[in-house]
Amino acid sequence: SVTGNATFGEEMSAKRIEFLRETIPGLSGIGVLHGAADPTSDAWGRLTEASARAQGLRAPPLPPASRDGAALGAERAQALVVVRDFLTSSMIRDIVATAMAERIAVIGDLARFAEAGALFSYGAYVPDLFRRAASYVVRILRGEKPGDLPVQLPTAIEFVVNLVTARALGVAVP
Repeated sequence: SVTGNATFGEEMSAKRIEFLRETIPGLSGIGVLHGAADPTSDAWGRLTEASARAQGLRAPPLPPASRDGAALGAERAQALVVVRDFLTSSMIRDIVATAMAERIAVIGDLARFAEAGALFSYGAYVPDLFRRAASYVVRILRGEKPGDLPVQLPTAIEFVVNLVTARALGVAVP
């Protein structure tokens, strides 16, 4: 019996890629940065790669040893989708700086990515998730069993565009 909030990240991969296709003219390939050692991150990363291929883009798997800007440049990727896990969350600024040095747009699922210099982020609005989690605490304290409460999916989605990054990449955001 599990309860709590889900961020709906993997289900939104296709939409993030659609935004990239609409924003970056001539987009033909993307890289997907995800942790292969984390089963959740790995599954989300593979789903994102499959979503890219389904939309006609190249999404070559990036071996862990070559997950850097030069490797992406060699694959002619114009964008990098970062699947959030503990490692990528702690390295957001480094990931963005490395990709930007190769003029590769970065996208993530939380506003923190755009705030760190990624082109944009699209995902669950985290303050709403925290507010809704507090209501679950109240319900549990009043006697409801956690296993009887359903997992909540996001009801508020946030799209954050970093216009400074867009200008630096020469991307016009519609």
